[in-house]
Amino acid sequence: MFREIRIFIFIIVVFLFVPSIFAEETRQYWYDNINVSIKVNSDSTVDIEETQNYHFVGSYHQGWRSIPYDKISTISHISVADAENGQALKFSARRLNKEEPSSWGKYTYFEDGGAINIEWYYDFRDTNHSWTIKYKVHGAIGFYTSNDGLGWNIFTDYDVPVRRSDVALELPSGADFINYSGERDNSVGASSSHLSGDNKVYFSGEDFYAKEDFTVYATWPKGVVSEKAFWLDFINIYFAYIFSIFVVFTCLLIGIIYHFKIERIRKGGPIIVPQYDPPKNLRPAMAEVIVKEKITPKGWAATVVDLAIRGFVKIEEDKSGFFTKISKFFGSTNYIIHKIKNFDNDPVLEDYERKYLQILFNAKGHFSDYFSTRELKKSQSKAHKLYLSMQALKEDLYKEAEIDTYAYDVGPAQEKWEKIIWALAGIAIAVGFIGLASNTLSLFLVIGGSVAALWGFIKYEARLNASGKLLKEEWLGFKYYLEIAETLRMQNLTPEIFEKYLPYAMIFGVEKKWARAFEAISMPPPNWYSGGVYAGGSGGFSGPGASSFSPSAFSSSFSSSFTSAFSSSGGGGGGGGGAGGGGGGGGGGAS
Repeated sequence: MFREIRIFIFIIVVFLFVPSIFAEETRQYWYDNINVSIKVNSDSTVDIEETQNYHFVGSYHQGWRSIPYDKISTISHISVADAENGQALKFSARRLNKEEPSSWGKYTYFEDGGAINIEWYYDFRDTNHSWTIKYKVHGAIGFYTSNDGLGWNIFTDYDVPVRRSDVALELPSGADFINYSGERDNSVGASSSHLSGDNKVYFSGEDFYAKEDFTVYATWPKGVVSEKAFWLDFINIYFAYIFSIFVVFTCLLIGIIYHFKIERIRKGGPIIVPQYDPPKNLRPAMAEVIVKEKITPKGWAATVVDLAIRGFVKIEEDKSGFFTKISKFFGSTNYIIHKIKNFDNDPVLEDYERKYLQILFNAKGHFSDYFSTRELKKSQSKAHKLYLSMQALKEDLYKEAEIDTYAYDVGPAQEKWEKIIWALAGIAIAVGFIGLASNTLSLFLVIGGSVAALWGFIKYEARLNASGKLLKEEWLGFKYYLEIAETLRMQNLTPEIFEKYLPYAMIFGVEKKWARAFEAISMPPPNWYSGGVYAGGSGGFSGPGASSFSPSAFSSSFSSSFTSAFSSSGGGGGGGGGAGGGGGGGGGGAS
């Protein structure tokens, strides 16, 4: 009983599916002929008309043609018509579903994969039918020393055979051909060409296999096609790109000129006069903001040294652990900052200094009496939290420097708006450039983004006022003093002066020169530091029974350690002759 049921089901399946399987196997198409008319215009454009005759076995609903943007500028004036009755197909701005009857009789085109792709929709079964595709090619003509020419691939990537192809290539009225030829891949298949008396040359070939190339070439005397018109057409096609690049570089040039006019160029140049005391007695971090218009990791490291010299903290080289010794051997040193006295309500401290100490001693997530660069490097989450806190502190420092010094027309704190505007402008410019190929309105995005970026720079770039520039020159004078103190051999150099000004030498990067000024002075090691950056040579503290302290080695090592700790979380047309171009080709088909 069950055997009979299984046989019955098998018979039903065979009757239901076998016909469709055979139908699918016999569904195929090929081209009976592809006829192409190529008309070279005196304005350097080329009008092409392709009539493609399909032979369908089975049901088909979509034809397509793909033309690569290879050795051409662009393709325009695209249209598709039914060659049987001359009826033009209706254009659709988007791709359609070929199975929908409402799509039949329509066509569309789009750019993809470095090619222009043309699709048209229909409903045909077991028949022959022809369509005519028309388009204008820009930038296909080759201009050479002795002649001009065109090379055009009739097809290169057709998936099915082409029984025959006839091509007519026409020059402007009165022009003569110098050379012409038709070439194909198949050495067995033949192609022929002949010249007529109507400024045309004809090419033909038969039995092209799938994927075979068929290319025609022609050259003619110079002057037949206007090279000037070619370049005017080129400019017209790429006007949006050219103008966009012009706008971007113009805004960039204006910004550079503005910067050097306002910030860099001052009549007569800055006059640097040595200053023997820190101007306005500013602390190191604030001094760096005035001189560099920003704070650097070295500025924060110098602030710790300044706080140590003033008695708030003590700096100790971290010697614990086997790996610490190994890392030191390779030039990496860790440090521990110890809290010496309470700082919460100390009126001597600047607001940013108090916040800085609070951040350091809360780096472990709870208040502690010490801060360790080694421990911070071991915890990414704590390092990232410190990084965010330091970013906020940087903004506080900028605001405090602006208020305390009255040195800015535009303070460094305002530069965050410049960065935001630049980010948005950069996105607008990028999107605009991408969209220029299909929508010239994208040009306004590029223009708007460029102008916005320039406005943001002029509006929010940190800028010193007149008194601020004088203050900066005074600080440059103090830097000059730190550099030349060694050569002056001044009599008033004392250990207190050395320690007091060491943090400033650090922010200017002249600590080695500053240290050499004290090499002949006998001084005890500093009481605010304990560690191993001692040397018997010059450039440091010396005294009975004590090695010399190397300020240059210490400041370099300490700055490097702090920078590493703070950033470990960070944020993440040539000669001869010949036929030009070689454009065209591509594929086509049906589905």
